Amino acid sequence: MANRPIRNIGRDLRARFERDVKQSVSNAHRDVIARSPVDTGRFRSSWIHNEDGDTNEMTPENKAGRYPQRPPVAPAQVDAKKEQLLINNLPYATRLCMEGWSKKAAPDWFTSIGQRWQTGQYFAQANRESGDA
Repeated sequence: MANRPIRNIGRDLRARFERDVKQSVSNAHRDVIARSPVDTGRFRSSWIHNEDGDTNEMTPENKAGRYPQRPPVAPAQVDAKKEQLLINNLPYATRLCMEGWSKKAAPDWFTSIGQRWQTGQYFAQANRESGDA
């Protein structure tokens, strides 16, 4: 924001904030996908980004055992003015995320991502990556 008129400060800060929210959501979505324990791949492919409140989407069971990897939401697809949800609706998601059910992932893999979000680390990372830190 160097050499920008002070009268634009509100607009400039809002734009930076929205940019960093978009990147933060994308990074958090990437992490829950990448750090999810994998057996068949259904759990990992079931992480959904949502902003419209529809939390019923679920990756159907595939008898062939093929679950294509869903990419994390792109920052451009995030509306920073809406509530952001990262959802996994599989019946065993709570056991994998909160109860350390998997033997293939650290017991705190999910809570550590939540702590990064709650402490603003994703936001700080997005700000650093943008070169504005």
